[in-house]
This record gives sequence, C-alpha cells and structure tokens, in this order.
Amino acid sequence: MRRLVVAALAALMLGIPGAGILSGLAWASPEDSATSGAAAPSTVTITDLPAVLEPGENLVVSVDVTNAGDEPLELTSVDLRAQSTTSISEFALHRWMSDLTPSTPVARATISRSLAPGQTSTLRLSFPDAELPWPTGEFNWGPRGIEIAVNTDAGTIGTDRTMIVVASSADVTPYPTTAVVPISALTSEPINRLLDDRAGADGAAPDNPTQPAEPVQPAEPTQPDISKRVAAWDIAGVTLAVDRELEASPRHATHAALPSYDADITALRALGLADQARRLGENAVFLPASPPAEEDITFAQSLGMTVLIPDADYAPFSVLTYTPSAVTTFNEETVLATNSTISTTLEGRLSVPGREDIALDDLDMRQVAVALSAVHQRQRPNDPRPYVIAVPRAANDAAREAVSAVLRANWTTASSVSTLLSLIPDGTERVLSTPTSAPAGTLTKNDAAAIDSSLAAFCAVAAIFDDADAKIAAATAGADQLTSVSWREDPAGRGAQIRAIAPTKEQLESIHVTTTSTINLISESSSLPVQVTNDFDQPVTVTVHLDVPDIRLRAPAPVEVTLPASSTTTVSVPVEAHGSGNLDVKVTVTNAQGTLVGAADVLRVRVRADWENVGTVVVAGFVGLIFVIGLVKSVRDGRRSKPVPPDDFVAAAKRS
Repeated sequence: MRRLVVAALAALMLGIPGAGILSGLAWASPEDSATSGAAAPSTVTITDLPAVLEPGENLVVSVDVTNAGDEPLELTSVDLRAQSTTSISEFALHRWMSDLTPSTPVARATISRSLAPGQTSTLRLSFPDAELPWPTGEFNWGPRGIEIAVNTDAGTIGTDRTMIVVASSADVTPYPTTAVVPISALTSEPINRLLDDRAGADGAAPDNPTQPAEPVQPAEPTQPDISKRVAAWDIAGVTLAVDRELEASPRHATHAALPSYDADITALRALGLADQARRLGENAVFLPASPPAEEDITFAQSLGMTVLIPDADYAPFSVLTYTPSAVTTFNEETVLATNSTISTTLEGRLSVPGREDIALDDLDMRQVAVALSAVHQRQRPNDPRPYVIAVPRAANDAAREAVSAVLRANWTTASSVSTLLSLIPDGTERVLSTPTSAPAGTLTKNDAAAIDSSLAAFCAVAAIFDDADAKIAAATAGADQLTSVSWREDPAGRGAQIRAIAPTKEQLESIHVTTTSTINLISESSSLPVQVTNDFDQPVTVTVHLDVPDIRLRAPAPVEVTLPASSTTTVSVPVEAHGSGNLDVKVTVTNAQGTLVGAADVLRVRVRADWENVGTVVVAGFVGLIFVIGLVKSVRDGRRSKPVPPDDFVAAAKRS
C-alpha cells in the first residue's frame, strides 16, 4: 500500500522556531503532490518493526527506500502517521490496509540521505515514546494502523502502511489459542523403480550387477526438511497434525495425527472409496482444504476424525459484533471452527467478506495476524473465547513467525486441539454453507481407476521377487500418496506419477525367452529345452508355459523355476508327442498366479514321434533276421553224430 502525498507546513515538522503545534498540520492530497514538483516515483517499504509495542517503549522502524527515477534524491525527513483510533474489527483493519482510512500525523524524524537513481537505502528510525500519543488503558489499547512517509524538499516521495498493536498497561483476560499445523511429505520417485534399481542416478550400471539387492522397505516420506519443519513449528500452543506415516516427538507443541500422506478424505468420500479413507484417515484430524459439504463432515465424523471447519463456511446464523468461540457442534458432536481471516492472512492476503483481497508481504502478514488476534480479545475483553488458527499447508517461514508472535502475545494463552475439544461447546447457532462447485484438482474417478490398474500391473511383476511382500507394500504406500490433498495443486503431476506406477516396457521384457534353432522331437515323452533370460539384478521365480497349437504335442504341466540375477537359464519343460509335424510353440513366462511377467516367444519344433517306434521295429526285425539266418546256416552246415547201437548203449550203462 504505497501512495504519493505531499506534506504541507514542512517547516513545522522540521522544528523551525515559531512553528505551530502538531495538531495544526495540514496535509496535501496525492493530486496536490503531483503538481507540487515532487520527485520521480520511488518505493517505500517498511521492513521491520515490533509486532507489539509495549507501554513506555520507543517505536523503532526500519524502512527501505528505492529511487525509481532518473535523478538523484535528497531525503530530508520521515513522517510517522497513524490511524486515529484502534481497530475493533477485521473490516477496520482491511480499510486501513487498503488506504481507505485517512492517517493523522504523529511524529517526524529529520534525516539527510542522498539516493542515486536505482539505489536502495535502509533507514533505521526511532520515534520516542513521549511523542507517541497512543493510549494503553484497559479499554483503548489495541491494533492501530501506522504509516511511514519519506520526504524530500519537494514533498513526499512514497509511503507504506502496516499495523502495530499498542499493548495494554493493564491486565487483560487471555483466551485459549491453538494453531493447527499440518505436516506431511511425499516421495517423488516413480514406483516402478522398485522393480529395477540397476541404474544409478546417472543411469550407469552397477559394478556388480549379480550382487543381490538390499530388501525393499515400504515407501515412506523421507524429505530431509520434515524433521526441520517439525522442529521449527515446535512451539507451545501449536498442535502439530503430523502425517501418521511420519515420526515426530515435539517437546513444546502438541502432537496429533494427520491422515496418512494427508489423504484427501473429501475426494475419497466422493469416489466411494470408504475403505481406503478409513484405512488412511480413521481417528485423524479432518482439516479440509476446501469448503466442506455436509456429507464430507458427516463422513469424517463416522471415521472418528477430529473435525475442523473454517468459520467462513460455518458462520453464525445471526450477524454478531464479535467472533464467537471456536468450540461448537455439528451433528451434535463437538467440532472446532477455525478463524478463516487469520488463516488466509497466513497465505499472504487479507480477505474479508464483500471486500477485495489485499496482498500482504511477509512483514504485513505478521503485523496483521497479531492485530487480528488483538481484535478478537478487544471485541469481548472479559469473554475468553477459544481461538483456532488453521495454518495453510504451504505456510512459509513468515507464516511461522506470525503464528509465533500471536502465541507470544499476553492476550493469548497456549492451548491445543484436544484441550479445546474438552470444553463446553458454544451455543451460537451456525449454518454450513453449501459449496457451489467441486474443488479444483481433486482425485477423479478415472484417476482412481488408473491407480488400481497400474498398481495391479506392478504387483503382478513384483510377485516374482523374493522380497515381493516388501515391494508390494512400498508400491501400495506410494499409490496411497497420490490421494494426498497436495496433488490438488498439480493434477498433471499426479497423472504422471500414476502412469509411473505400472512397469515399463523394458521391465516387462526383462524376463524373456531366447529363441534357439529348430528342435527335433522324435520321442513320445521328452523335454523341450527353453532358454529364459533374467535381466533383473535380483533372482526371480517364474513359471514357464508352453502354448501348443494342436494335439500332436502336449505339455502336461508348466515348470516353476528360479532364475539367477542377470543370467540365462535353460529350463526343461516336459512334453508328450503324438504323430509328426512341424509346430510353432508359444512360450510364456508368468508369475505363480498365471499373470504374464515376461516377453513371450515362439519355439519351432519338428515332431517325429512315430520315428522312434518305426526305428525300434526296424532294428528288432533286422536283429531277428540275422538270428534266423545264422541259425539256419548252422543247421545246414553242422555235422550230425552217428547212431549208437543198442547193445553198446546197454553195455555202457552197465559199466557206469
């Protein structure tokens, strides 16, 4: 919020003798500035000041001034201006930050600084407490808009506005506050890489491709910044809703469970994937990323989830002059209504109903957030209504600084989601708005079907490895990550990840049959030698099948075999042959369940099963013929013994 104005009666602010009192100052309009010979446009940005100005404390402000013109600038003074009263509503803050509320002069600092064209200079300014006419009483302390104006002799060259809270010199009644911070992480490694880790980061093959790979562990989010993020948000009053696939042990913050991989419960409900939603989100925190429908909240409650609803979507039925307690009910169950205005402020924009959003820089984010929290207390000073901040999923360091400043304020007291849920719900009647359209970028029916199909293809190939269970568990976890709310911002990236689940063409061909020359088969019972190559760097167990085209050849049963890593193995497959003919036999390689896991090929087989029988008959006949011929020849050529006379036979018998 920068605008060009010209200060009139500059001599008074410079301390010239005889000048009138501060309240007598008159200020020119931006139009007057343009005609008074003001220097070329420049930018003025407040870069540092306290979020809360304690009673008796000097106001120290840092300001960056950039000369955006073509001529040098001679800076002569800096004016501190302010909102005449404290802000008691988010609308008052919005009016100030959008330059609609006029400012009044407060103090002037005299400077002497030359600024060349294009140069940026940082001014460190201190305004004494004695010059700050801001009350700090019990009923008039609070958030106040301030403005810094930088001047030359020609007039004001630029201004910048922000907020500051002037703290109370009296005791205030703090209200319980918690900031819910979702923490999750996703892996970006394609799931199908679990099947083949032969290539390193540079695509090179390992030195020893036959070395067995380490067992695969289920995929877990392992981004290195997760532990740092948990540590950074480990603040008293913060409820860390941590992806329950991650480990976190905060010392100061309260730990709660976020659905696994921050699953999009709204999308899973809409797609009818209740079982998956229950597996991922049961008893976790439901932190909707878009305005929830009644069905979404009811479904989350059925899963035992802790429900948080933005108060912009679950607003009081009647118009109130204050923000009611965050502890309320839905379907007669206790839920928490998060403050939507401060949540959007942590995204870098000030948004109030019926007004145009205002972009906030990092400093304004903190100043406005603290001011909004002070407004909440000032609306009903003696009614400590619980306050819940839903920190955006993409919150940056500036958002963390803003939340930390809110939780350090003496009008807030650190609490947690679990503590607030134990309180008696506020009786303010609320109405849930009906979303006008489906959230952009959510998981679609086609996405869900593609995940199932790709995962089934992956599991079929993974089943042949020794560590199949670990691979399948890791792939399932990776597929679950694609249901994350974060993918709403990148549906195209989610589609690419879905496609990367299924095995690649190269992986599907890593197990393949090596074609040999034509095989002659002359026996009724024999085995076909099939050469199967395993290009994976791990051993696999597969089943080899023969698809025979007709009855002349039959394969009674497939053969299961374990193939060593990076090798070719000859597998003997039993067959039965009948008749003769030339056949093309299709060879397929499957997992134990019969799903194809390798490249098929065709073996050419010459079947001559009758040749064995014919050959046996011919050989037997030939041998028999030789025997007969030899016998006959022996009979014909052999000499016969002379007959023995009877008397000689009798005499010989008697002698014996």
